[in-house]
Amino acid sequence: AFFVDNATRFEDGSKMSLKQGQEVDVSSVLRNGKRIATVVEFEAPDFDDNHQWQGKVFECQGYVSIYDANARTFEIERCENDADQLLNNKLVVIDAQTQFQGIEELNLNGARVEVEGVIINDQNIAREVELDVYDN
Repeated sequence: AFFVDNATRFEDGSKMSLKQGQEVDVSSVLRNGKRIATVVEFEAPDFDDNHQWQGKVFECQGYVSIYDANARTFEIERCENDADQLLNNKLVVIDAQTQFQGIEELNLNGARVEVEGVIINDQNIAREVELDVYDN
């Protein structure tokens, strides 16, 4: 349990945003036997933990082909939804919320990656693209 006071700083939210189940990082000090929050940083929920996306989440893995830098799209070998059904649509769209780990967007073509994302209007919108490091 943490106490907040007038000196507590809130990042990416406000005191009003504090609610049960909200994921936060807290920096604190011990003052007069009480743990006082100095900084509360709100964490964005993982999209796949949010039930509104149920049935609208996909994962892909494999080698990237046909990367189009202008359209910000690429094709990948294998995609399936969160019901473990293979998707015929293997075209992945990159948007402003797509995060890259271990690889830069311009180096996608031919790279082996894992992709997680959401399906919106029958488009596979990437949320995370991660270089797939594997042993040969």
